[in-house]
Amino acid sequence: MHQKISVRSQVQTWFRLFIFGLVVLAGSQFTLAQTRQAQAFTIDQIQANIRQAVSYEALEKSSSGLVMKGEAVYVGVDHTFELAWTPDGKFREQLSGRLPVSTGFDGQLTWTTDWSGLAYTTTLEDRETSQLEYWLRTFHWLAPKAQVEIRTIADQTTPEQIALGVKIKQGLTEATVLIDRKTWLPSSFKYGVAGPPQTWKLQEYKSVQGINFPHLVENTIRGLVNSYKLKTLVPLETKNGKQFEYRQTIPDDTTWSGASPTIEMKRTRTGHYLVHPRINGKDVGWFIFDSGAGSMVISKTVARELELPTFGQIPVGGVGGYTQSALCQGKLFELGPISIHRTTYLEYDFGQLSAIFGEKIAGICGFDLFTRAIVALDSKSNQIEIHNPAKFELTQAEWREMLIIDRHPHVRCRFEGDREGVFKIDTGANSTVIFTTQAVESFKLLESRKTESGRSGGVGGTVETRNGQIEWIEFGGQRFANQPALFSQAREGALSNPYLTGVVGAPLLEPFKVFFHYGGRKIAFVQKTK
Repeated sequence: MHQKISVRSQVQTWFRLFIFGLVVLAGSQFTLAQTRQAQAFTIDQIQANIRQAVSYEALEKSSSGLVMKGEAVYVGVDHTFELAWTPDGKFREQLSGRLPVSTGFDGQLTWTTDWSGLAYTTTLEDRETSQLEYWLRTFHWLAPKAQVEIRTIADQTTPEQIALGVKIKQGLTEATVLIDRKTWLPSSFKYGVAGPPQTWKLQEYKSVQGINFPHLVENTIRGLVNSYKLKTLVPLETKNGKQFEYRQTIPDDTTWSGASPTIEMKRTRTGHYLVHPRINGKDVGWFIFDSGAGSMVISKTVARELELPTFGQIPVGGVGGYTQSALCQGKLFELGPISIHRTTYLEYDFGQLSAIFGEKIAGICGFDLFTRAIVALDSKSNQIEIHNPAKFELTQAEWREMLIIDRHPHVRCRFEGDREGVFKIDTGANSTVIFTTQAVESFKLLESRKTESGRSGGVGGTVETRNGQIEWIEFGGQRFANQPALFSQAREGALSNPYLTGVVGAPLLEPFKVFFHYGGRKIAFVQKTK
């Protein structure tokens, strides 16, 4: 049976559709006009509106600087925080609690003190992102003489918000700052280096000291949310700037015995180094000895067996991306002559790695150990030495510069095409050299090169690579010709870092006895006789 439709009803339907189309067209044109209007502002006009909204004149009158205090939830643990800064961009933030950390910039050096009390200066990625973060949090980026570059981001600018790109002058990392068009207040900013961006939400603006300041700030980094609640904002009392200066501090948690510096070590079938520490006085199994690990790590199973108390949550990064890890604390870590008290570990499930290595893995010896000792690695002879820095003297070679970036050792290397870059030294990597995705693209390393598809794995999973060969690379003062190389295709994780050119693995270490001196930011390569 066919339904009858009158001519009149058809005309009414067509008329309604026609009117609806006009409304949609008018609405879209209105939205486009608003967007164009938002994009028409100059940077100077946008900054002027933001300054007025936050009452920047009152901020400028605080000639000695300001200090805010409040409560924080940091890596899942309650803390208090104190953030002081000056009009010329110096800053210092101190978090006090179970995991006390501090970060600062004295006008020349950026620095951090980790939760063990170890202080060290930062460079490249760490320096740049630290300055960017705190200058955005304190509104210093609005200062007329601030060392930042600002641009509008057209495709993220809408009638509701203006998107700005802000970065340190001549820097690599750009933060996206969103400005609420109704209030002209910054509502959020985000930036990312080698993975998903970390986001800062600026909320609950209230006037304090005549300045419109956010009283709740939430920082989300790889799924973990840290929060900061502002309680007080007062003028900074001292004017000499001493509180911003870098002070080299060494934790009081390390003791040394008269035991031999040479310790037991063996290699896995994958080429990784394994050592046998004692945790809380007990032999719990093999630990990976890894200069590429930014922390001490312990197996979840071992942590439960030792009944180590767990707390907090932290994102753990690796070759394949990022995963979440709880923290736990042991009473004593012992390896050869060194003993570290109150050691904090990240928990990790080593089931998959144990199967790959062919050994049951109980943990990883990383940054906390390396930075308290001078470590000598002789991979050809399967020998590791751990020396007390206060009593060690190098006589076999000259020290070279070593950069510490994201708690990992790095050196500058030259390679084919007479190029130069910063490479991480990773004793836990069994590849000769791996180039980061950004280096592959910027240097066009895949052009006219025979490669085949492959994968590289680590904490967080595996990533795609192209596997081939490079003509030469200079490392440790020696040139190595026709070396196998991996060319990363990753879009996040450790192999997608614009500040780095690549990673040097264990095979390039074999011709040397390598001395790591993290505390002195130095490294030495002793050429072994054949």
